[in-house]
Amino acid sequence: MSVKAAEDPREVLQALWPRLQALAVEPVRDEADIVERRAFQDMAFVAQWTVRGLSLKPNDVVPGWDEHFVTLVRENSRASKALEKSKSVEGRLEQKGTPDLSTSRAISSGPI
Repeated sequence: MSVKAAEDPREVLQALWPRLQALAVEPVRDEADIVERRAFQDMAFVAQWTVRGLSLKPNDVVPGWDEHFVTLVRENSRASKALEKSKSVEGRLEQKGTPDLSTSRAISSGPI
């Protein structure tokens, strides 16, 4: 079943389930993967919100949904934070193995 063709929110959740299962157990590979995973997370969030609007729980429609969705969100969050850090000056210095400049200043400013 195609998600685009599904009209019933329960069918949408069921159509998204195989991809959620796959993504939940995989670590993020690269920046492009984060973008894809975030887009999927957003789509899955809307689908589960719509199911909840029918007074249903996503886990009742697709057993295991909640656990897998939380795992996906946590991995996406972890990877996003790691990516942000790697793009920061501090992260770049860590990657190059450059010593922490604040420690160098403290050592050099001490009594001689």
